[in-house]
Amino acid sequence: MPAVAGDSESDFGVNGGLGVTYAFGRVGLFAEGRFHNVFATGSGLQYIPVMVGARFNLR
Repeated sequence: MPAVAGDSESDFGVNGGLGVTYAFGRVGLFAEGRFHNVFATGSGLQYIPVMVGARFNLR
């Protein structure tokens, strides 16, 4: 059944992750990933979002 405006549901979940950063002078490159597990009734939901980017030290 499709979701209807106003319908909502909450379930227990856990998550954990790790990341790395490499500094190159005034620029830092990073990558991180997290594992999310939602214990939903009927079937659970698991996903792994990944983020990569750069940080610039402007000082």
